[in-house]
Amino acid sequence: MSDAERSPVAAIKLRRSSRRHFLAAFSGWLRLTLEAVLAQPEDDFSLDDVFGTCVPLIAARFPDNRYPRPKVRQQLQRLRDLGLVEFLGAATYRRSFQT
Repeated sequence: MSDAERSPVAAIKLRRSSRRHFLAAFSGWLRLTLEAVLAQPEDDFSLDDVFGTCVPLIAARFPDNRYPRPKVRQQLQRLRDLGLVEFLGAATYRRSFQT
């Protein structure tokens, strides 16, 4: 099965110049998590990859949050529900759009 057949959003190509406008549609934890997803060099990534990218952002934006890892996982689920990432199993995800 091709990428386009797997996900209805797979044909979307997000240009670097459009990222700022795309991110502006989101706020809070969802935006932070999406920023980390966009920062991943490969389309397939792990929860640990995203969390590692988020750590400095979490410390700056949400310093009082005592449970950031479950929050990031929750936001990845929201991004999955929006069709922006695909859950592959075993804490592994795939971006549903090209950057």
